[in-house]
Amino acid sequence: MTCVTDYSVITNEELVIDDRDTQQETQVVVDYYVQPEKPQDLDVLVVLDTSCSMSDNFENVSIGLDILRDDIEVLTFDYQMALINTSLKEPYYVGPIGPDTSSMEIFIAPYTLASDTFEEAFVSLYLFTETPEGQTFLRPDVDKLYIFVSDEPEQSSIPVSLFKEWMDEYHSEVTHDVVVIGINDNSECDSYYRLDPEDENRFLTFATYYNKTIIDICGDFQLALAENSFIVNPITHMKLSEAPVEDSIVVYNNGNIEQMWYYLPQTNTVYFEFPIDGGEIIKIGYVAASN
Repeated sequence: MTCVTDYSVITNEELVIDDRDTQQETQVVVDYYVQPEKPQDLDVLVVLDTSCSMSDNFENVSIGLDILRDDIEVLTFDYQMALINTSLKEPYYVGPIGPDTSSMEIFIAPYTLASDTFEEAFVSLYLFTETPEGQTFLRPDVDKLYIFVSDEPEQSSIPVSLFKEWMDEYHSEVTHDVVVIGINDNSECDSYYRLDPEDENRFLTFATYYNKTIIDICGDFQLALAENSFIVNPITHMKLSEAPVEDSIVVYNNGNIEQMWYYLPQTNTVYFEFPIDGGEIIKIGYVAASN
């Protein structure tokens, strides 16, 4: 049994997988998640690469935060947003941004941060939680959304798996989510900082833990700040943990079989076309394809 999220609960409903056409021993996989409830309150922290190559992206970050604010206010007015840079080079913090913050203040916010000399987003977030600003801004018992924005690889010395373990521990009492804006394999622009094939894409590894991929920083990513967070919008798709036998896929919503979905083998993802309310358990059962 496998799962793609670490904040969900699985029940013991029986899954019916059709493996009539497989003669050898089959591996039945069940991927699942729980649709999160909408937050009553929310802290949003942008971890922003402020190195020289990023300056032409600041405007898009500001526009995206203003759009995100509008989406959040549909859910709650008990929210705050802030930005930090990826090296904690002072001034490394600007915030809080809230319902009374003007669009002009949001626009200026990224430009008030010091320019980064290195891009260690994971270390920056970890250390920020111990600063006076971090301990004031990151409210206990409040759901969290983190947005990482950089046009370079993540360069922290912390192993990605260890950082994810710390994220889970730090947020053990609340829901948290991440959005990653950066350079992906299909980027619309050239970059001096593409990884070699043998190098780990640390941002991509991290995003995968949250059923995400990297959103192209060279595209129109403003809307993605809101659209790619399950805290603000419902989860409408799920990347499978194994390659499936397509005919064996069965989708359940709270134990009931759903028919309104489709599978794209190019992304190994099931896309849902039925409504999913907060707290509902989505399970996808299938037979893993032979290697």
